[in-house]
Amino acid sequence: MEVKIVCSCGQRYQFEVEPVDGRMPVEIACPKCGADGTARANEIIAESFPHPSTPVPPTTSIAAPPAPITGSSFVMSMAVPETPTKLRISRPAPPPDTNDAA
Repeated sequence: MEVKIVCSCGQRYQFEVEPVDGRMPVEIACPKCGADGTARANEIIAESFPHPSTPVPPTTSIAAPPAPITGSSFVMSMAVPETPTKLRISRPAPPPDTNDAA
């Protein structure tokens, strides 16, 4: 999703982000003044997701305990989470130095 922020210094910046649990996966800062923009980005992300109208009640049924594992051929597998991506913010190149020190 695209997030657009206007910093208190007046700088506008935007970026693409894939929220994790409805929040920013990394901290962000204004490219001009360095102010933290993470809280504002989280607000914008929260506004774009619908709020559940009624909470889902927990299940109250009691399940039977799992059967014991026997034998020597048991293999346990675990899902490995993807590596989080780093946030990239483009900044314009500084103007060339026009002062000739000759």
